[in-house]
Amino acid sequence: ETKLKVVNAIKENQFEMLYQPQFHSDETVYGFESLIRLKVDGEYISTQYFIDVAEKNNLIFDIDKFVLDKVTRDWGSIVRKDGCKNLMMSVNISGKHLIAPGFIISDMTKALSEEVREQWMKTIPLRRGGTPEDVANVALFLASDLSSYVSGQVIHVCGAMNC
Repeated sequence: ETKLKVVNAIKENQFEMLYQPQFHSDETVYGFESLIRLKVDGEYISTQYFIDVAEKNNLIFDIDKFVLDKVTRDWGSIVRKDGCKNLMMSVNISGKHLIAPGFIISDMTKALSEEVREQWMKTIPLRRGGTPEDVANVALFLASDLSSYVSGQVIHVCGAMNC
C-alpha cells in the first residue's frame, strides 16, 4: 500500500525542494545543495525508498524533470532578487540520464536466439556486444575526478552502434 501511495505521489509531483547552504571554512556561504522531499499522508518518505520505487517504476525521469525545472526557476528568482551570481547550486539527478547503453550482453540478451544476436552483432561496428563492465567503467569515469570538466552529456556505451 505504501508503494502505491508513493507511486501516485510521484506521478502527482507531490514534492518539496529544500536548499541546504554550503559554507567555506570562514563560514561564508558559497552555494546550496538542492534536496528533494516527498510527503505522503503528512509524513516524509525516505528519499532512498521513493527514489528506488521511482527507478523500478520508470518514474525517475519525471522526478529529475521536476527537480531540474523547480531548481532552475527557484535559482533564477534568487539570483535576480538577491544578486547572488557567485554562488553555485548542486543538483542531484539519476545516473540513468548520463549513460545510454547499447546492446549489452546480459540475461535478457542471452535469452535471444543465436540468429537474432548475430544480426545485432552485424549492426555494431565493433562487432561485439557490450558488457556490464563496459557500462560500469563509464559510470566510474563519470564519478571520478577525471570527468570534472564533463557537463551535460549523454555517453553512449554502444560500440558505435548509435553514432
